[in-house]
Amino acid sequence: MKQAKTYVLTKELTPLMFNEIAEEYDRLDRKLSFGLDLTWRKKLTQYIKNTNKNFEIVTDIASGTGDMLSELKKLNAKKYVAIDPSVNMLKIAKAKVPDADFIIAKAEQIPLPESFTDLITVAFGIRNFSDINRAFDEFYRILKPGGKLAIMEFSVPKNIIPALGFKFYVKYVIPILGYIHTGNYQAYKYLAESIFDFSKRYNITSMLSEHKFRDVKVRNFIFGGVKIYCCSKKE
Repeated sequence: MKQAKTYVLTKELTPLMFNEIAEEYDRLDRKLSFGLDLTWRKKLTQYIKNTNKNFEIVTDIASGTGDMLSELKKLNAKKYVAIDPSVNMLKIAKAKVPDADFIIAKAEQIPLPESFTDLITVAFGIRNFSDINRAFDEFYRILKPGGKLAIMEFSVPKNIIPALGFKFYVKYVIPILGYIHTGNYQAYKYLAESIFDFSKRYNITSMLSEHKFRDVKVRNFIFGGVKIYCCSKKE
């Protein structure tokens, strides 16, 4: 039997957590999502392509092991930038997309100049930000006028029947499977709880509007268990 981690996780400690689970992350992610995590990333990329906008520079925030970054290569941008505070996660991402630029940093303090990028993506990472408002300020700062922001994140379904199944799976099954495969119960317990906390505390649509983003659109998958938020910076 693997020995469980006993430390208490906070959002400030998530880079440490992701460093510890990096090697098993992709394999377990596929199992926990039944392979749908890759499908959702493909849908996000297709959603972006349907905007019929050309992107010279694409910046993937909370890039993790680079699955989203790999999918974004279909946009045929001239330059790709991956940002994440976890060194070990970015090492794996670099093996997948070696020609991208990799920056170890948090979303709340991005070491890029103003009006730098045409597109920012965040796939299943925003709920781990320690300060979402500050991150949105940074996103707006580094986006070019007319640039796009696309966020994909988990949420609790509104319909009661899907919500019950979703809550049971996320709250009980994910931490147990995470412990069985990695020995790190606390990491996957935190990841599960962060979905409920995020869904309860934040109205991302309103927050994006408050941070001057325009044309905010939301698309739902699996009864609202996964949401895509897409918006743009004023030209």
